[in-house]
Amino acid sequence: MGSCGYRRGMKIRGWLWMLAGAWALAEAVEAVAARTMVGQAEGPGVVVIPGFRNEDAGRINELNRWRVEAALSTVARLGPGTRCILTGGDPADSGVTEATHLAGELRRRGFQGEIIVEDQSRTTWENAIAVAPMLAGAGRIAIASQPLHGLKLRCLLARLDPLLQPHFVKAEDYRIAELGPARIITTVIGVGDLLRSGPTAVPTSGRRHWASQALSMVFTLAKPATWARRGRNRRAAAK
Repeated sequence: MGSCGYRRGMKIRGWLWMLAGAWALAEAVEAVAARTMVGQAEGPGVVVIPGFRNEDAGRINELNRWRVEAALSTVARLGPGTRCILTGGDPADSGVTEATHLAGELRRRGFQGEIIVEDQSRTTWENAIAVAPMLAGAGRIAIASQPLHGLKLRCLLARLDPLLQPHFVKAEDYRIAELGPARIITTVIGVGDLLRSGPTAVPTSGRRHWASQALSMVFTLAKPATWARRGRNRRAAAK
C-alpha cells in the first residue's frame, strides 16, 4: 500500500514537472515571437488589429476583446496621433464583421483617434493584402494580436512589401504568465498555424474550427486576470 502510494506520488510529480516544462517552453516561444521582426523606428504610429472569428453577432468575443486591449496598451506607448487599422470580414457568417466588433470595442473603451476599417478579408493572408497599401507613410507599425499570429502577419506584410519591415515595432502583446498554463494551448495552435504558412509565409486557406474554439475558450477563462493586469499597466503608462 505504501509502495503503491509512493509510486503514484512520483507519477504525479513527474506529470507536474512535464507541465511546468511545457509551460516554460511555451512562454519562451511566445516571448521570442513577440520580439521577432521588430526593431526601433520613428514617425507616425499605426496599430493593426486583425480580427478573430466572431460567432456571435451580438457581442465581441473575448479574444477580439483581448486584441483591443493589447492595441490600446500599444497606442499608449506609441503616443498621440497613433491610428488604428482594423481588418477582418465575416468568415463566421454571423452578419457582423470582425472589424465592426473591433471598432465598437475601441470606441467603447474610449479611443478617440483615427480608425480605419477594412471589413472584406476573411483570412490572415487577405488581411495582409488589404492592409499593406494602407501602411504607406507609416513610421512605426505594430500588430496587436497573439505573438505568433502577429509574427505571421508581419511575415506576410514583409513578403508583400519588403519596405514595410524596417517599420515594424513591438506591440504590447506579451506578458509573462498572463494566460497561465493555458499558454501551452495558444503556443501549440500558433506554431502549427505558422508552420502551415511555411518558411516564406505561404498563404493558407483559413482557420481550423477546432483551433478557433480552443483559443476562444482560453481567453474566456483567462479574462479576469488578463483584464485587471492589462488595465492597471495601461493606466500607469498613461500617467
